[in-house]
Amino acid sequence: MEQGLTTYRMVTGLSIPVSFFYRISFIKMNMYYKRSWDEVVFYENEEWGIPVYYFEVDPTGWPIRQIEVYSNGKRLKYSLENPADDFGMLSDQSLDLAEFDNYIIPKEEFDKEWNN
Repeated sequence: MEQGLTTYRMVTGLSIPVSFFYRISFIKMNMYYKRSWDEVVFYENEEWGIPVYYFEVDPTGWPIRQIEVYSNGKRLKYSLENPADDFGMLSDQSLDLAEFDNYIIPKEEFDKEWNN
């Protein structure tokens, strides 16, 4: 699925978020998101830059794996097996899936970043 393809338009003209179909499917699937923030991050007086966050979440929105890529090249990865380090941690809050509808990415894109 291409980023930005977030709604399915029914014959009636009603737009429904794609994530809705994932949530009601009989086979519960993890979802993958990529989202940047417009805030510059500093760590111990060093500018890391603007982060891009990648999330793998379960069907209820709880993060399973998370990647943070900063404009200075720093990369942080968190998972259920490695939930925290000196720089941060796996999100301890579920994502609002409706808020993230515009940021859906394919699993392959997430896995490529995870293995990088």
